[in-house]
Amino acid sequence: MAQRLYHGHEWHLRQAIAQAPDDDLPRLIFADWLEEQGRSIEAEFIRVQLVSARLELLPRAEQERHVMIYRRQNELLEQQQQLLRHVPEPLRREGYFEFHRGLLGSITAPLRLLLPWAAELQQLIPLPQIALQDAVAAVRRTIGCSAGPAQGQPANPLEPAQGEPSAANFRELAAVLHAIRTAATHRWVVPPGGGRVLRRSGPESGLAQETHDRGEAGPLRAEAIPPFPRLEVLDLSGAELGDRNLRELFRAADRFPRLHYLDISANDVQDGTVAALLQTPWPRQLRRLILGGNLLTDRTAHLLTEKWPENSPLEDLNLRFTAIGHEGRRLLIHRFGGRVALF
Repeated sequence: MAQRLYHGHEWHLRQAIAQAPDDDLPRLIFADWLEEQGRSIEAEFIRVQLVSARLELLPRAEQERHVMIYRRQNELLEQQQQLLRHVPEPLRREGYFEFHRGLLGSITAPLRLLLPWAAELQQLIPLPQIALQDAVAAVRRTIGCSAGPAQGQPANPLEPAQGEPSAANFRELAAVLHAIRTAATHRWVVPPGGGRVLRRSGPESGLAQETHDRGEAGPLRAEAIPPFPRLEVLDLSGAELGDRNLRELFRAADRFPRLHYLDISANDVQDGTVAALLQTPWPRQLRRLILGGNLLTDRTAHLLTEKWPENSPLEDLNLRFTAIGHEGRRLLIHRFGGRVALF
Protein backbone atom coordinates (compact mmCIF):
# COMPACT_ATOMS: atom_id res chain seq x y z
CA MET A 1 0.00 0.00 0.00
CA ALA A 2 2.82 2.41 0.83
CA GLN A 3 4.22 2.05 -2.67
CA ARG A 4 1.01 3.58 -3.99
CA LEU A 5 1.62 6.72 -1.92
CA TYR A 6 5.30 7.11 -2.80
CA HIS A 7 6.51 6.42 -6.31
CA GLY A 8 9.79 4.93 -7.46
CA HIS A 9 12.92 6.17 -5.73
CA GLU A 10 11.04 8.11 -3.05
CA TRP A 11 9.66 4.92 -1.52
CA HIS A 12 13.14 3.37 -1.24
CA LEU A 13 14.71 6.58 0.10
CA ARG A 14 12.06 6.92 2.78
CA GLN A 15 12.46 3.27 3.77
CA ALA A 16 16.19 3.89 4.27
CA ILE A 17 15.38 6.83 6.56
CA ALA A 18 12.87 4.77 8.55
CA GLN A 19 15.45 2.02 9.05
CA ALA A 20 18.11 4.48 10.32
CA PRO A 21 16.13 7.30 11.97
CA ASP A 22 19.13 8.84 13.76
CA ASP A 23 21.45 8.85 10.76
CA ASP A 24 21.80 12.15 8.86
CA LEU A 25 23.12 10.56 5.67
CA PRO A 26 19.88 8.97 4.35
CA ARG A 27 18.08 12.26 4.95
CA LEU A 28 20.74 14.26 3.12
CA ILE A 29 20.59 11.84 0.18
CA PHE A 30 16.82 12.23 0.16
CA ALA A 31 17.20 16.04 0.22
CA ASP A 32 19.49 15.88 -2.83
CA TRP A 33 16.95 13.72 -4.68
CA LEU A 34 14.13 16.13 -3.79
CA GLU A 35 16.20 19.00 -5.18
CA GLU A 36 16.61 17.11 -8.45
CA GLN A 37 12.84 16.62 -8.62
CA GLY A 38 12.16 20.35 -8.27
CA ARG A 39 10.96 20.03 -4.66
CA SER A 40 13.43 22.55 -3.30
CA ILE A 41 11.35 23.66 -0.28
CA GLU A 42 11.26 20.12 1.13
CA ALA A 43 14.96 19.64 0.39
CA GLU A 44 16.00 22.84 2.11
CA PHE A 45 13.75 22.13 5.09
CA ILE A 46 15.48 18.79 5.72
CA ARG A 47 18.91 20.41 5.57
CA VAL A 48 17.92 23.32 7.82
CA GLN A 49 16.32 21.06 10.43
CA LEU A 50 19.36 18.80 10.52
CA VAL A 51 21.52 21.84 11.23
CA SER A 52 19.14 23.16 13.90
CA ALA A 53 19.09 19.72 15.56
CA ARG A 54 22.87 19.89 15.92
CA LEU A 55 22.63 23.45 17.27
CA GLU A 56 20.31 22.28 20.04
CA LEU A 57 23.30 20.50 21.60
CA LEU A 58 25.22 23.78 21.97
CA PRO A 59 25.01 26.29 24.86
CA ARG A 60 22.33 28.97 24.52
CA ALA A 61 24.90 31.70 23.84
CA GLU A 62 26.30 29.67 20.93
CA GLN A 63 22.80 29.02 19.55
CA GLU A 64 22.04 32.74 19.48
CA ARG A 65 24.86 33.22 16.98
CA HIS A 66 22.88 31.14 14.46
CA VAL A 67 19.59 32.99 14.61
CA MET A 68 19.35 33.03 10.80
CA ILE A 69 19.00 29.24 10.77
CA TYR A 70 16.00 29.38 13.11
CA ARG A 71 14.48 32.25 11.17
CA ARG A 72 14.75 30.34 7.90
CA GLN A 73 13.27 27.26 9.55
CA ASN A 74 10.21 29.29 10.56
CA GLU A 75 9.88 30.68 7.05
CA LEU A 76 9.93 27.17 5.56
CA LEU A 77 7.36 25.96 8.09
CA GLU A 78 4.90 28.35 6.49
CA GLN A 79 5.02 26.17 3.35
CA GLN A 80 2.76 23.56 4.94
CA GLN A 81 1.16 22.47 1.67
CA GLN A 82 4.50 21.29 0.34
CA LEU A 83 5.85 19.85 3.58
CA LEU A 84 2.62 17.88 4.09
CA ARG A 85 1.96 16.90 0.48
CA HIS A 86 1.29 13.24 1.40
CA VAL A 87 -1.12 14.07 4.24
CA PRO A 88 -4.84 14.11 3.27
CA GLU A 89 -6.08 17.64 2.66
CA PRO A 90 -8.71 17.70 5.46
CA LEU A 91 -6.02 16.80 7.98
CA ARG A 92 -3.70 19.46 6.56
CA ARG A 93 -6.30 22.14 7.21
CA GLU A 94 -7.23 21.24 10.79
CA GLY A 95 -4.61 18.93 12.27
CA TYR A 96 -1.65 19.94 14.41
CA PHE A 97 1.79 18.87 13.13
CA GLU A 98 5.34 18.71 14.41
CA PHE A 99 8.43 17.95 12.34
CA HIS A 100 11.54 16.00 13.32
CA ARG A 101 14.81 16.33 11.44
CA GLY A 102 13.10 17.58 8.29
CA LEU A 103 10.23 15.09 8.06
CA LEU A 104 6.79 14.83 9.61
CA GLY A 105 7.19 13.72 13.24
CA SER A 106 3.69 13.83 14.73
CA ILE A 107 0.04 14.46 13.90
CA THR A 108 -2.56 15.42 16.50
CA ALA A 109 -6.22 15.63 15.51
CA PRO A 110 -9.74 14.67 16.65
CA LEU A 111 -11.37 11.38 15.73
CA ARG A 112 -13.60 12.92 13.06
CA LEU A 113 -10.47 13.82 11.07
CA LEU A 114 -8.26 10.81 11.77
CA LEU A 115 -10.77 8.01 11.37
CA PRO A 116 -11.70 8.44 7.66
CA TRP A 117 -8.01 8.50 6.71
CA ALA A 118 -6.73 5.65 8.88
CA ALA A 119 -5.56 3.59 5.88
CA GLU A 120 -3.69 6.56 4.39
CA LEU A 121 -1.99 7.29 7.71
CA GLN A 122 -0.66 3.74 7.83
CA GLN A 123 1.18 4.36 4.56
CA LEU A 124 3.28 7.31 5.77
CA ILE A 125 7.02 6.62 5.82
CA PRO A 126 8.59 7.14 8.31
CA LEU A 127 5.42 6.59 10.33
CA PRO A 128 4.87 9.68 12.54
CA GLN A 129 3.48 9.63 16.03
CA ILE A 130 -0.31 9.96 15.66
CA ALA A 131 -2.32 11.22 18.62
CA LEU A 132 -6.09 11.21 19.02
CA GLN A 133 -7.30 14.16 21.08
CA ASP A 134 -11.04 14.17 21.33
CA ALA A 135 -14.23 14.22 23.38
CA VAL A 136 -14.83 11.43 25.87
CA ALA A 137 -17.44 9.45 23.92
CA ALA A 138 -15.30 9.42 20.76
CA VAL A 139 -12.34 8.06 22.70
CA ARG A 140 -14.52 5.38 24.27
CA ARG A 141 -15.81 4.31 20.87
CA THR A 142 -12.28 4.10 19.51
CA ILE A 143 -11.10 1.85 22.33
CA GLY A 144 -14.23 -0.28 22.13
CA CYS A 145 -13.99 -0.48 18.33
CA SER A 146 -17.62 0.66 17.98
CA ALA A 147 -18.58 1.76 14.49
CA GLY A 148 -21.72 3.70 15.36
CA PRO A 149 -21.53 7.52 15.13
CA ALA A 150 -22.97 9.79 17.76
CA GLN A 151 -26.73 10.05 17.61
CA GLY A 152 -27.85 13.24 15.91
CA GLN A 153 -24.36 14.05 14.70
CA PRO A 154 -24.35 15.19 11.07
CA ALA A 155 -22.39 13.30 8.47
CA ASN A 156 -18.88 14.59 7.96
CA PRO A 157 -18.62 16.01 4.43
CA LEU A 158 -14.86 15.48 4.50
CA GLU A 159 -15.08 11.71 4.80
CA PRO A 160 -13.91 9.91 1.65
CA ALA A 161 -16.74 7.38 1.69
CA GLN A 162 -20.44 7.56 2.40
CA GLY A 163 -22.11 5.84 5.34
CA GLU A 164 -20.98 5.02 8.84
CA PRO A 165 -17.31 4.33 9.56
CA SER A 166 -16.67 0.62 9.79
CA ALA A 167 -15.01 -1.23 12.63
CA ALA A 168 -12.10 -1.76 10.22
CA ASN A 169 -11.47 2.00 10.27
CA PHE A 170 -11.12 1.88 14.06
CA ARG A 171 -8.74 -1.09 13.87
CA GLU A 172 -6.59 0.65 11.26
CA LEU A 173 -6.47 3.78 13.37
CA ALA A 174 -5.57 1.72 16.45
CA ALA A 175 -2.54 0.35 14.59
CA VAL A 176 -0.96 3.79 14.17
CA LEU A 177 -2.04 5.70 17.29
CA HIS A 178 0.69 6.78 19.65
CA ALA A 179 -1.51 8.60 22.18
CA ILE A 180 -5.19 8.90 23.09
CA ARG A 181 -6.34 11.84 25.19
CA THR A 182 -9.80 12.87 26.28
CA ALA A 183 -11.25 16.36 26.35
CA ALA A 184 -13.66 16.05 29.26
CA THR A 185 -16.40 18.63 29.66
CA HIS A 186 -16.70 18.36 33.45
CA ARG A 187 -14.42 18.72 36.42
CA TRP A 188 -14.45 16.07 39.12
CA VAL A 189 -13.77 16.57 42.82
CA VAL A 190 -13.86 14.54 46.01
CA PRO A 191 -15.21 16.31 49.11
CA PRO A 192 -12.89 16.68 52.13
CA GLY A 193 -12.66 13.45 54.04
CA GLY A 194 -13.33 11.31 51.01
CA GLY A 195 -16.65 9.69 50.21
CA ARG A 196 -18.72 10.01 47.07
CA VAL A 197 -17.13 11.53 43.96
CA LEU A 198 -18.98 14.66 42.92
CA ARG A 199 -19.24 16.02 39.41
CA ARG A 200 -19.39 19.77 38.90
CA SER A 201 -20.42 21.06 35.50
CA GLY A 202 -18.01 23.52 34.03
CA PRO A 203 -17.49 25.43 30.80
CA GLU A 204 -16.28 23.28 27.98
CA SER A 205 -12.81 23.89 26.69
CA GLY A 206 -12.32 25.16 23.18
CA LEU A 207 -11.21 21.71 22.10
CA ALA A 208 -14.22 20.05 23.69
CA GLN A 209 -16.53 22.52 21.96
CA GLU A 210 -14.91 21.86 18.62
CA THR A 211 -15.14 18.07 18.91
CA HIS A 212 -18.17 17.72 21.18
CA ASP A 213 -19.66 14.28 20.81
CA ARG A 214 -23.41 14.14 21.41
CA GLY A 215 -23.66 10.36 21.36
CA GLU A 216 -23.09 7.88 24.15
CA ALA A 217 -20.58 5.12 23.64
CA GLY A 218 -21.78 1.65 24.54
CA PRO A 219 -20.15 -0.54 27.20
CA LEU A 220 -16.65 -1.83 26.52
CA ARG A 221 -16.19 -5.48 25.63
CA ALA A 222 -12.72 -6.95 25.93
CA GLU A 223 -13.11 -9.08 22.79
CA ALA A 224 -13.99 -5.96 20.72
CA ILE A 225 -10.93 -3.96 21.78
CA PRO A 226 -8.39 -4.08 18.93
CA PRO A 227 -4.62 -4.32 19.36
CA PHE A 228 -2.87 -0.98 19.92
CA PRO A 229 0.74 -1.98 19.13
CA ARG A 230 2.16 1.59 19.19
CA LEU A 231 0.04 3.22 21.90
CA GLU A 232 2.13 4.72 24.71
CA VAL A 233 -0.32 7.19 26.29
CA LEU A 234 -3.92 6.37 27.29
CA ASP A 235 -5.72 9.26 28.98
CA LEU A 236 -9.29 8.35 30.02
CA SER A 237 -9.68 11.02 32.69
CA GLY A 238 -13.31 11.88 33.38
CA ALA A 239 -14.59 9.29 30.90
CA GLU A 240 -17.20 7.93 33.37
CA LEU A 241 -16.18 4.36 32.59
CA GLY A 242 -16.82 2.88 36.01
CA ASP A 243 -15.56 -0.42 37.40
CA ARG A 244 -17.21 -2.74 34.88
CA ASN A 245 -15.85 -1.01 31.77
CA LEU A 246 -12.38 -0.65 33.21
CA ARG A 247 -12.22 -4.33 34.10
CA GLU A 248 -13.11 -5.12 30.49
CA LEU A 249 -10.28 -2.83 29.40
CA PHE A 250 -7.87 -4.57 31.77
CA ARG A 251 -8.83 -7.95 30.29
CA ALA A 252 -7.39 -6.66 27.01
CA ALA A 253 -4.23 -5.23 28.60
CA ASP A 254 -1.92 -7.45 26.54
CA ARG A 255 -3.12 -5.58 23.43
CA PHE A 256 -1.28 -2.48 24.66
CA PRO A 257 2.33 -3.75 24.74
CA ARG A 258 3.97 -0.28 24.76
CA LEU A 259 1.67 1.55 27.16
CA HIS A 260 3.61 3.56 29.74
CA TYR A 261 1.18 6.38 30.71
CA LEU A 262 -2.32 5.55 32.03
CA ASP A 263 -4.77 8.12 33.37
CA ILE A 264 -8.06 6.74 34.73
CA SER A 265 -8.75 9.56 37.17
CA ALA A 266 -12.36 10.58 37.90
CA ASN A 267 -13.93 7.34 36.64
CA ASP A 268 -15.82 6.15 39.73
CA VAL A 269 -13.12 3.52 40.25
CA GLN A 270 -13.22 1.50 43.48
CA ASP A 271 -10.66 -0.66 45.24
CA GLY A 272 -11.61 -3.88 43.44
CA THR A 273 -10.72 -2.35 40.08
CA VAL A 274 -7.24 -1.49 41.34
CA ALA A 275 -6.91 -5.15 42.32
CA ALA A 276 -7.87 -6.08 38.73
CA LEU A 277 -5.27 -3.66 37.36
CA LEU A 278 -2.60 -5.40 39.40
CA GLN A 279 -3.39 -8.67 37.61
CA THR A 280 -2.47 -7.18 34.20
CA PRO A 281 0.99 -6.78 32.61
CA TRP A 282 0.76 -3.01 33.02
CA PRO A 283 2.38 -2.64 36.48
CA ARG A 284 5.58 -3.99 34.90
CA GLN A 285 5.58 -1.39 32.11
CA LEU A 286 3.84 1.77 33.37
CA ARG A 287 5.97 4.83 34.11
CA ARG A 288 3.02 7.03 35.09
CA LEU A 289 -0.29 5.99 36.66
CA ILE A 290 -3.00 8.51 37.60
CA LEU A 291 -5.77 7.17 39.84
CA GLY A 292 -6.88 10.40 41.55
CA GLY A 293 -10.48 11.52 41.95
CA ASN A 294 -11.79 7.99 42.52
CA LEU A 295 -13.54 6.12 45.34
CA LEU A 296 -10.33 4.58 46.68
CA THR A 297 -9.71 3.70 50.32
CA ASP A 298 -6.91 2.28 52.43
CA ARG A 299 -7.51 -1.09 50.76
CA THR A 300 -6.00 0.38 47.57
CA ALA A 301 -3.00 1.55 49.59
CA HIS A 302 -2.48 -1.99 50.92
CA LEU A 303 -2.89 -3.51 47.46
CA LEU A 304 -0.38 -1.17 45.83
CA THR A 305 2.23 -1.43 48.56
CA GLU A 306 2.02 -5.22 48.75
CA LYS A 307 1.56 -6.22 45.11
CA TRP A 308 3.19 -3.56 42.93
CA PRO A 309 6.28 -5.21 41.38
CA GLU A 310 9.64 -4.22 42.78
CA ASN A 311 11.29 -3.89 39.37
CA SER A 312 8.59 -1.61 37.97
CA PRO A 313 9.71 1.45 35.94
CA LEU A 314 7.05 3.58 37.72
CA GLU A 315 8.08 7.23 38.13
CA ASP A 316 4.78 8.90 39.08
CA LEU A 317 1.78 7.51 41.01
CA ASN A 318 -1.04 10.04 41.46
CA LEU A 319 -3.60 9.31 44.19
CA ARG A 320 -4.86 12.84 44.88
CA PHE A 321 -8.49 13.45 45.85
CA THR A 322 -9.26 9.95 47.13
CA ALA A 323 -10.56 8.60 50.45
CA ILE A 324 -7.21 7.05 51.42
CA GLY A 325 -6.63 7.80 55.10
CA HIS A 326 -3.61 8.48 57.28
CA GLU A 327 -2.55 4.83 57.57
CA GLY A 328 -2.85 4.26 53.83
CA ARG A 329 -0.84 7.39 53.05
CA ARG A 330 1.88 6.26 55.46
CA LEU A 331 2.15 2.91 53.69
CA LEU A 332 2.27 4.50 50.23
CA ILE A 333 4.97 6.99 51.17
CA HIS A 334 7.06 4.24 52.75
CA ARG A 335 6.70 2.06 49.61
CA PHE A 336 6.94 4.66 46.82
CA GLY A 337 8.60 7.67 48.43
CA GLY A 338 8.66 10.76 46.25
CA ARG A 339 7.03 8.90 43.35
CA VAL A 340 3.57 9.07 44.93
CA ALA A 341 1.40 12.24 45.00
CA LEU A 342 -1.28 12.20 47.70
CA PHE A 343 -2.19 15.87 48.32
